[in-house]
Amino acid sequence: MRAGGVMDLVVMDLAEKRKKMKLTVLHRAGGKWHASEESKLANGLTPEVQSHPQYPEYLILVGHHTKEATLAAIGGGMAYTATQVVGASHEDLPWPYKF
Repeated sequence: MRAGGVMDLVVMDLAEKRKKMKLTVLHRAGGKWHASEESKLANGLTPEVQSHPQYPEYLILVGHHTKEATLAAIGGGMAYTATQVVGASHEDLPWPYKF
């Protein structure tokens, strides 16, 4: 197999993984997430927590996590919603998830 063919397979595999990726979107309407909360989520649930400076009210976590699990990880806090999605480019994501 030529090198270009291998690269095509890698790109196809990556695209397939992006489509099947399970993510949880945390949204705190009118508020922002603090670094300490991101750290607690990363230590308690998943090592991959993504934030974006243009969307301080959102966090994206790798994996599907319930609101109860996220509350337990951060030890309570301000009101927020937790939405589970599949796909790194899902329409409910505030920005496309990068990995």
